[in-house]
Amino acid sequence: MSLVTDMLDSVEQLTRLLVAETRLVDSHAAAAEIKSCADDKAALADRIAQLNEAMKRAGRATILAEPETLRRQLVEALNAMQDALAVNGKLIARRRALSQGLLDAVLEEARRQAGTRLAAYGRSASAEQRAAAIACNTRA
Repeated sequence: MSLVTDMLDSVEQLTRLLVAETRLVDSHAAAAEIKSCADDKAALADRIAQLNEAMKRAGRATILAEPETLRRQLVEALNAMQDALAVNGKLIARRRALSQGLLDAVLEEARRQAGTRLAAYGRSASAEQRAAAIACNTRA
């Protein structure tokens, strides 16, 4: 197999994984399924980076020696991968923002419910705060 053929195969596999991961995330699939897809995606991205370096070392003449139809297929596959990557990235960014928003809301509610009573204990509390906290503690 040539470098261009290997690259084409890897890019097509990565595109399929991006589409599959996008569907899994969009359908709220189990985290284990999504993680498996993400792990495979990372391995393929590493493979593509290695192939890209090998193609650079091989030089332009080696790539141009490949059939034009194969080179066109690679360009089309790279464009399809970029499209799939854009959709995937937007969806994952939305999911992360939503998750962060939920975490922030939970943290804010926890802080609101905790109020200032935690300040009554510890080094930062004044003597009056500590005394008031002990006086109000009916469980002791």
